[in-house]
Amino acid sequence: LGSGVTSVSISTNGTRYIYFRAVNNAGKAGTVSAAQTTKIDTTQPALKAKATSNTMAKGTSAAPMNYFTITTNYNSSLSGGTTTCKVGSTTVTNLNTLAAGTYTLTCTMKTGTGKTASASTTINLRSFSTDSWAVISSTVKGGYASVYKVGDTKEVAVSGYGTFTVRLANNTTPSECNATTFSQTACGFVVEFVDIITVYQLNSTDTNIGSWPATKARTFINGTIYNALPADLKNLIINTRVVSGHGTSDSANFTSTDKLYLLAVKEVGDAHTD
Repeated sequence: LGSGVTSVSISTNGTRYIYFRAVNNAGKAGTVSAAQTTKIDTTQPALKAKATSNTMAKGTSAAPMNYFTITTNYNSSLSGGTTTCKVGSTTVTNLNTLAAGTYTLTCTMKTGTGKTASASTTINLRSFSTDSWAVISSTVKGGYASVYKVGDTKEVAVSGYGTFTVRLANNTTPSECNATTFSQTACGFVVEFVDIITVYQLNSTDTNIGSWPATKARTFINGTIYNALPADLKNLIINTRVVSGHGTSDSANFTSTDKLYLLAVKEVGDAHTD
């Protein structure tokens, strides 16, 4: 007599006996048995998030379970089971399928015996082109400036002039930026205009006595242009120490503190010195 038993629902391992009672044509009854050895895993799984929040660039290729640690695992070869990760009701197998934004990612382990364990974490996917300036600022101040790449672009409306493209020019702060004689024009999170906004005369005369700090253009850029920027951008721009050139000696630099500035000749290259 063979047993057709393929699964059990009790929570122990070992050998199970299946009993049958049969009656023959002569009306005599008898009992026979067949043994079926079964093994199931009754472990309660457990997992936890590696961090409460994770920040990365949009398009990052990563399996959701990379952000979780399985603290107690079960033997899936004995009792089966699944692991599913979701954002809301949507199953996610790779983070590169998600648009820029902030999500709650929940991963759930479920054994073949119905035991479950879940954990959640926050996923922040950042994009320079679509993030608000407030989000960009909080991301940078949170220590994640590197999720935005040098060369990334974004559109900015300048009141009275039109919409222009800005580009991320720098996202690091070298140690020399702390020197009082060092120009901070390439320090920290630096955004530059790619387009020409307008044409404005540097000075009313052909001389440039006093260099950049004394020019009409400096007043125009830090006044008219600065005030034409969107408020959410304007309010985030910090003061920058600009060293624009040497005076009568190398120790007598022309230095000013500006919100906006023009790049020096050496910063734009010889091809633009005309």
